[in-house]
Amino acid sequence: MLGGSVALVFLLTFLLFGPQFDSGPKRKGNDLRFMHCPACGLETMYNPAMQGSPCIQCKKGRFVATKTAVNDETSLSNSSRWTILGVVLLIVVQALIYACGTNIGVPSAEEALLCKCRCPVCKRKYSYRASSSGLIMRCTRCKSEFQLPVENAEAVRTK
Repeated sequence: MLGGSVALVFLLTFLLFGPQFDSGPKRKGNDLRFMHCPACGLETMYNPAMQGSPCIQCKKGRFVATKTAVNDETSLSNSSRWTILGVVLLIVVQALIYACGTNIGVPSAEEALLCKCRCPVCKRKYSYRASSSGLIMRCTRCKSEFQLPVENAEAVRTK
């Protein structure tokens, strides 16, 4: 479990902070794809005739050509990446603390001993832990109450 958690953290770290791969087609020559106005933030596809011309929206700024979109919402800032990594690390650490603090899937010797009895009225079968012997129980079928027997000293070990 610890190895899987460490591998998950390393994979996430690589995906967040590793090299960014450009999956787009490779172009020869001019890689300019967008134009934007620094004054109002208007963005449009690259047009060589519009480069340096006045903005059609605000008329104050001039269009500037760029390779990537200025308002690219698909990429994460470094602070967002660190936040995501921190949350994942916190979840992994909490899961490890929980797993180490409890014996998940490992019943104690007393819990592994199960006793069996039947409802005295409707004869429905019940299994219960030896530590529950002597308690009053309500039958789920006929709703009658009965005491779990104590005489079952030789409990059956379950697998």
